Amino acid sequence: MTGKKNRGKSGMPTPLSEVLDQVLKAAGVHAAVKEQLVLAQWGKIAGDAFASHAEAVKIENGMLFLRAENSAWRSQLHFFKGDLIKNINRFAEKKIVKNVCFVS
Repeated sequence: MTGKKNRGKSGMPTPLSEVLDQVLKAAGVHAAVKEQLVLAQWGKIAGDAFASHAEAVKIENGMLFLRAENSAWRSQLHFFKGDLIKNINRFAEKKIVKNVCFVS
């Protein structure tokens, strides 16, 4: 078996990440997997300063739910909300977060 089915247009093997993306899309779970990956990597995406004072609770219908340590951190996170959304979507390589909601 030569594996020609798993070759891209250039004749080179298709990267595993592309194959996995195709499988997840075909199964209809690609967005959900990206959302869970963002939650799992919250510290890396938000940075230590934010991540140590706020927990990414869930992502639902484009809304990121954050639990801030206190009202001061909630205000700080609200101020940087646009940057957080950009960083999340860049990390996910897809626009999965459109807004942020703060929860208790």
